[in-house]
Amino acid sequence: MEVRTGIPVASPEETKLFHNDLNGILTLQQKYTKDRVVYIPEPNQGLYILFNADDIGEVLVKKQTSFEKGSTANLLKSLLGDGLVTSKNHKHRKDRKLMQPMFQFQSIENFAPHMVKQTYSLTENWEDGQIRDISSEMNEITLNIITDTMFGTKVDKELLSGLRSSLKNFGRFIMKSSKNKQVDEKEIFNFRQNIQLINQIVMSIIEKRKLENIDDYHDLLSLLLKAKDEDNNQLTNEEIKDQVMTIFVAGHGTTANMLSWIWYLISQHPEVEQKFYQEIDSVLAGEPPTIHDLKNLQYTDLIIQEALRFYPVVYQMRRLVIEEVQIGEHTFQKGDEVLLSQYAIHRNPLYYDHANEFIPERFAQENIKNNPKFSYFPFGGGARVCIGNHFALQEAALILATIAQQYQLQLSNPDNVGIEPLITLNPKNGLEMTLKKR
Repeated sequence: MEVRTGIPVASPEETKLFHNDLNGILTLQQKYTKDRVVYIPEPNQGLYILFNADDIGEVLVKKQTSFEKGSTANLLKSLLGDGLVTSKNHKHRKDRKLMQPMFQFQSIENFAPHMVKQTYSLTENWEDGQIRDISSEMNEITLNIITDTMFGTKVDKELLSGLRSSLKNFGRFIMKSSKNKQVDEKEIFNFRQNIQLINQIVMSIIEKRKLENIDDYHDLLSLLLKAKDEDNNQLTNEEIKDQVMTIFVAGHGTTANMLSWIWYLISQHPEVEQKFYQEIDSVLAGEPPTIHDLKNLQYTDLIIQEALRFYPVVYQMRRLVIEEVQIGEHTFQKGDEVLLSQYAIHRNPLYYDHANEFIPERFAQENIKNNPKFSYFPFGGGARVCIGNHFALQEAALILATIAQQYQLQLSNPDNVGIEPLITLNPKNGLEMTLKKR
């Protein structure tokens, strides 16, 4: 593909580093921040990486109609169908209007007790001095919460285990494909099998619910079954499945990874850890947390924000140019693909002093008010900003508070911690942590 005039091109060594190392993009950012963009050559489709927050704001907000979701979204469509994450244009606007009420404060408030209850249920099996893989534990709890709030009931644990494994395999396939790496026939077969299994599970739950009295349930599935579109038509089973899959997939793994990295970061910063536990004890005074306590857990909120800067769960986004558009100093043509990297921008010294240090206090309002809006965008932005962002933030805070009242988590083997960049940033080897009863 022709490189746009005036845009620097990454060398073969830089391109290889970008594909093989998560921190490769930081090396590119350090070199090309002043240029604001670099071109990554590929055999079929090259990629432009943007390194300026204002340019990212143009892509996501000011000139968003000139873009649509990039190549990764087409692969996601095979799993999520035409749900909110993958739908486009009028369909996306219609879906968002339909789904928005399910993520307003009142709905989240109704689900908050389920989040606390499921957290207590998890910690009932914990014991002082045990070593547990906190990454796995956070996956279990968020999976139970999304199952509870989505379906109003627990699905068989063995079924959930298979579902989780299928989703992880799906993520590995997506990332391998998006990096133009060769996939063999066995991987393609397993990929299709994973999708088939996941779809079968979700469709069977929907069909079973339709045979029951929907008014007996107060969960997201019942809201979808009752919902009507702008033409006053009820959703088909296929449409419901697509939205269920979107909420289910986006609603547990992302929050689980967020929580895993938060526990890791807290354990590695004693001053932060001390302030965190002091706030939990002072605000809650031994009582179970409620959604109304969150406004007083201000330092906990700063920790969550800084953790999302340091390890943004969704760490990059792609957008495809659908009409000629000028972004910053450069004009892009239809068919160009741009990459917006939360991981890179969130660590750009242009926007953050001591960018590679974990400092929750930086998110006190007076410290970030001068930053460009899109120097921090863990949930994306514009018309496609994550619809479940408030749900995820409040769920994370409630889980953190509930666990912190009972246990301090100490990392067992810091040298074993690694990052696996799939669709989200996963702890590569899990996170083995020792439980210390408080």
